[in-house]
Amino acid sequence: MVGWPLAAIPDFSCVGFASLNGGTTGGAGGTSVTVVNLYQFKKYVGNATPCTIYVKGTLEGAGGGELVEIGSNKTIIGIDTLGKVLKVSFYCKNSKNLILQNLFFSMSGSTLGSDADCISIATTSSSKCQNIWVDHCTFDNKINPVSNPSASQKDQYDGLCDIKKSSEYITISWCIFKNHYKSILVGYTSDDTYDRKITLHHNAFLNIGSRTPSYRGGTAHIYNNYWEGCYDPVSKTYFSTGVNTREAACLYVESNYFKNMDKTVYCALEDVVLEGYAFYRNNAFENSNAETATTCSSFTPPYTVAVDNATDIPVLVKSNAGIGILPTPANIPAEDTDLGSVSLGIPYLNEATNMRAAGFDVSWNGVENATSYLVNASYENGQNSTYLFHETFNNMKVGDNLTSNSTDNPASTFVLKNGGSLTSVVCEQTGSIKLAGTRFCIANLNLTGNLFLTLKVKALTATGKFQVALDVAGTSGVGGLMNAACGTDIPTTEYKTYILPLTTGTATSFIQFRCESTATVSIDEISISNSNLSSTVTLPTVSTTNTTCILTGLTAGTEYKVWVVAKDALGNVSNSSNSIYATPVEITALNHTEQNPVQVYSLNGQLYIQGAEGQKLEVYTITGSRIYSGSIFSTAETIPVKLNMNVYIVVLNGRRFKLINS
Repeated sequence: MVGWPLAAIPDFSCVGFASLNGGTTGGAGGTSVTVVNLYQFKKYVGNATPCTIYVKGTLEGAGGGELVEIGSNKTIIGIDTLGKVLKVSFYCKNSKNLILQNLFFSMSGSTLGSDADCISIATTSSSKCQNIWVDHCTFDNKINPVSNPSASQKDQYDGLCDIKKSSEYITISWCIFKNHYKSILVGYTSDDTYDRKITLHHNAFLNIGSRTPSYRGGTAHIYNNYWEGCYDPVSKTYFSTGVNTREAACLYVESNYFKNMDKTVYCALEDVVLEGYAFYRNNAFENSNAETATTCSSFTPPYTVAVDNATDIPVLVKSNAGIGILPTPANIPAEDTDLGSVSLGIPYLNEATNMRAAGFDVSWNGVENATSYLVNASYENGQNSTYLFHETFNNMKVGDNLTSNSTDNPASTFVLKNGGSLTSVVCEQTGSIKLAGTRFCIANLNLTGNLFLTLKVKALTATGKFQVALDVAGTSGVGGLMNAACGTDIPTTEYKTYILPLTTGTATSFIQFRCESTATVSIDEISISNSNLSSTVTLPTVSTTNTTCILTGLTAGTEYKVWVVAKDALGNVSNSSNSIYATPVEITALNHTEQNPVQVYSLNGQLYIQGAEGQKLEVYTITGSRIYSGSIFSTAETIPVKLNMNVYIVVLNGRRFKLINS
């Protein structure tokens, strides 16, 4: 974008903590490249060689998304409004001297769980992240928060930009964070109180539930930002929270503007080990509560900046923050000509066939250079959940084990089956346990019905496997529900959420959690519920060398979304795929009776229904693809469905009818 009056352009240079410690120069002095897809991007970003990467296209993660490590000495900048990062988590692991600028981030549609931060800045071992500048980016996960969210709603896609462990000298400026529950988490746990030295200025937090930011330990300078809170139409209240200071942090909060916020600068004492503090001045409030955090002595930022008046912030920030504001860089290099995975064509799915109660068949066109195909099915799940079992380990103290009777559930729930030791399952830190080369079981629960096991786990070693099995015990048992390799399937840096359907449980079933002798994991939370605690349940991916696939083990009456991507010998995949919706049905058991008189037939190429008002209506092809869903609003109604096949399945108030279109 170009052509503003020069006098209207604010100072967009790097200021604040990222300007210290030698400054943040990114890829200056190195090579430059323009990329248009994720395959090209990953070629340049993972090392420490200085490089400026211009993004002139969409970086989209395959399937449920991808985590991409961002190396040091990089400038990653979007061109105009073309630089989009979709279902890709930028993992800045031990990264130094990094600039992320003019990029649009969204995790909408991702299934990465706790790895779904748009940007994650964190360290491992004794390394540090230093000098990172995030500027003029827009973060939008397209969620409209509600005032009393379920656990799955609040945790969906995790954070927008999280900063943890030994990370320091960071500036986040002129960014827009919107439409999500949790924005910025600073500090991993209550013990993570490293002084990260962060500056946040001229950012907008719009329709964000909380963590704007949530800040543990150390110091920060938060000035000239704009907040506009979420609204609950039922209670007719605004419920967003702003700067949450925690664990002895001292935050310098000045000349910000808060609009429609329930809390502005505060410390939630019930959620912290140590109280957090703030020094605040010259903030402006519109329909918002004033600061409540206990004040600390003001620290003097070790740099000089021009602070704007708080009353000017709404117009100033909303006019100049986010993507598309910076002028187009001069001398952009030519695009990378290596198209990589883009050279793989997109498989186009045909309509599902051979519908039956347990599943259906799908097929697609062959793709040149593809050596195999990845097929996946998912379904939308209801939002209301009932816990049969929920264990957070929050009541355990460090060093406690499962025999200490300090768990959320009765001690009788945790048992042994053919060996193992409950005393070796130790509370590692508040809220998690460590499982090293041993096993334990959850028993004495009625596991009948359509249940889901959800657990958050992180590998503490990169060897061996963590296994979860239903009604399997002892050293010979493998993971009938989960058989995951530490360091490969289970990440060693962050907790990952796994959702495992329990479809064959009985009133006397038990679930075994087992680590091989070389494996150690940390378990953060375990729950069993009648819902997967997520709006989308994704089934395990099927790999096949054919252009057909039989999907079985499905639930009749549930609508599944199916996608397929092509994969070549180098492991590249096509970066997008078409999809179809199909429903397993048992068409041999159609019910032709209804308490109220009803007629279902075709009329002038459309569907004609005569029945009671308010009845729910769904129409499927004979192969199970849903083509209409709605309700009857009159006693005789024509449904605008184009009928171009001979046989249809009509579901009226849960009863099925076969319609032969003559």
